[in-house]
Amino acid sequence: MKNKIELRKVRDFGELVGDTFLFIGENWKPLLKAYAIICGPVLLAGIIESIFNLVSDGVSDPQASVARSLLGDNSFLGLMLLSLAGICISITTFSYVSVYNDKGKESPSTPEVWGYVKYFFFRMLGASILLGILLLVGIVMCVVPGLYFWPVLSIMLAIMVFENGSLGYAFDRGFKLIKDHWWTTFGAMMIIMIVVYAGMMAFLILMGIAGGVSVLLGSDFMKSLPFTITISVIQYLCQILTGIFSIVISLCYFSLVERKEGIGLMQRINKIGQENPETNLPDEDY
Repeated sequence: MKNKIELRKVRDFGELVGDTFLFIGENWKPLLKAYAIICGPVLLAGIIESIFNLVSDGVSDPQASVARSLLGDNSFLGLMLLSLAGICISITTFSYVSVYNDKGKESPSTPEVWGYVKYFFFRMLGASILLGILLLVGIVMCVVPGLYFWPVLSIMLAIMVFENGSLGYAFDRGFKLIKDHWWTTFGAMMIIMIVVYAGMMAFLILMGIAGGVSVLLGSDFMKSLPFTITISVIQYLCQILTGIFSIVISLCYFSLVERKEGIGLMQRINKIGQENPETNLPDEDY
């Protein structure tokens, strides 16, 4: 079945949030398949490292071990793998959306997405590290600069994939696109970020409840290998939720470009009079 989400469309705050979940609803199966095949090796490596890390610590403090495993590993290798998993999911999501747009709103195959990921991976990896450092500096200097740069830097990563641009090009274009529309972009991204972390915290709460029941029953379940494996798997599977954030960034990018340049509108105008014009086109909101 052909998907109907129109990416090149001007969206307000509510539409950015709503269409993010609509896009997920229509594409979750091929997206999960792409995550499993492309990001799977990194996720698996992280899970194995996390299990060994917890086992080596003896899981002496069950409650602390659960929190540490879901919120972040305490080893340098664990932090690196966790960060790499997040970056890999982000690149895969942007690549998926880019191919989806190029194919005219059709779900791309995993090999098609992989082709984009291979091409952009190292460029995006380097850019993510540099922009992450810049964001961290902004937060350390003062929270306000960090909050201001956050949506702009996020849009820059999308520009690098969607327009095959360099970091310098994306830096300049990102500020131009978001000008006069910072609040809408920031608001949509913040809402989705809250949803993502709420989902992650839900797993933490469930594991905490299981730990509390275990303590009341006098069980050593939380010190067992099965429990260690479970919390390690959950820790890395939660990273998949960050793909939702990359989707809203993508929609923000296309909305900003449409406001500034009207590319999607021109494409639809050019289709007028063709033999099989596309139907159910969204209303433009300018």
